[in-house]
Amino acid sequence: SGAVSDEQIKKLGEQLGVQYVCVAEVSEIKGKEFLFQARVVDVETARVLRASSTHSKLESMREMVAAAQKVAREIVTGVMEEDFLKVVEHMNSDRAIAVLTEAIQKAPNEAAYYMARGRQYHGRQEHLKTIADYTEAIRLEPGNAEYRSKRGERYGWRGDYDKAIEDYTEAIRLEPNNVRYHYSRAGTYNDKKDYDKAIADYNEAIRLKPDDADYYFYRGKAYKEKGNHDKAVADFEMSLRINPNSWHADQAKGQINELKGGKK
Repeated sequence: SGAVSDEQIKKLGEQLGVQYVCVAEVSEIKGKEFLFQARVVDVETARVLRASSTHSKLESMREMVAAAQKVAREIVTGVMEEDFLKVVEHMNSDRAIAVLTEAIQKAPNEAAYYMARGRQYHGRQEHLKTIADYTEAIRLEPGNAEYRSKRGERYGWRGDYDKAIEDYTEAIRLEPNNVRYHYSRAGTYNDKKDYDKAIADYNEAIRLKPDDADYYFYRGKAYKEKGNHDKAVADFEMSLRINPNSWHADQAKGQINELKGGKK
């Protein structure tokens, strides 16, 4: 118990010759209820990489030590996993897949490993293997919206629009204010030529992030496909007002000229 400063932890790490130090602290709240806090500190920078805390009632010193160790172990595991995945990202594809496959064999319930290997397969254009790994990650963490979105992207790329929409819809259910999920589902509805639903998702994306020129530009294209040229022109003009130098600015100008009856 007692406060330990990050600088003290840094000095300890230097003495031990390690990169990270984890410290767990215990303080009594009242009666037999204790607060457990743990943090991992980078020895070189003294920066806190991760911290966690919990509190519970305990009857013995043994229980207290076990609880403190549990909190510390959880955050150390998290930091080690993050470091491991960062290193893997810089390996060549063959080596990365081999390392991740070995990691999966040792920790078959670690969803992040399947996602990382799936990204490697994606880079190799092995889309069925990508989807298989993303699917296993989702099985292990069904409440992870980002995993759903990533698999939706792969389904959409393969032209399996219904499955893509299903994944985006679940991602939106899990994180309804994530603008990227609405935007991605809108694009898939566009690909299906279901322009009404695409426009509905673009509307929601614009509500969540009204200063993004892309959303107006693509909603304008959907309005054009529906034959609603006035709304299309209004959206193309709005996209230009927000960002006159966007990558699609010339396209927006061409669309406006075309729909207003001028030269393309």
